[in-house]
Amino acid sequence: MQRHPRICLLKGCEKWFCPFRHSARYCSQACRDAARRWSRWRAARRYRTSVSGRGCRREQARRYRERLRLRRENVGEEPAACEGHQEVVDAEKIPCSRPGCYELFLPEQRSPLKRFCSCLCREALRYVRQREARLRPPRNCTSIQTAESSFTVRPTRRLSVEYCLATAQGNRLSSRG
Repeated sequence: MQRHPRICLLKGCEKWFCPFRHSARYCSQACRDAARRWSRWRAARRYRTSVSGRGCRREQARRYRERLRLRRENVGEEPAACEGHQEVVDAEKIPCSRPGCYELFLPEQRSPLKRFCSCLCREALRYVRQREARLRPPRNCTSIQTAESSFTVRPTRRLSVEYCLATAQGNRLSSRG
């Protein structure tokens, strides 16, 4: 199988590379690690906005203030004047869905389900998902091994036997029967 060069999905890298696996999205281990860090950052951000995440953070802040108060009592310091709640600037902003993109943007009224900060990020992930869909086997056919053939397709509820066999052999049927 010939490996076709492709572009690394991580924002900021975007180098051309020849993948070792057909499902590779990133050019190197460093890019895979950076994508994993981005994924964890995004998950942590999503958790902190949930009810249980806010409750855990509130308890963590309460324990920290208690430790700080005990430490100051031992030393005899006055509390600093600048302590208190920090003003939340990007509370309504949402992160981009492209791996490695830490851009935060406001959702627009005309498109509240917007997931990408720019059309470049949207097109990069769209291209990768289209390629992965081409390489994926058909969803409605499952392969089984039989004595007559090394690759036979068994239909699920929606597709006929003829269609699945034609798909497995690379032929196309005019009607789905």
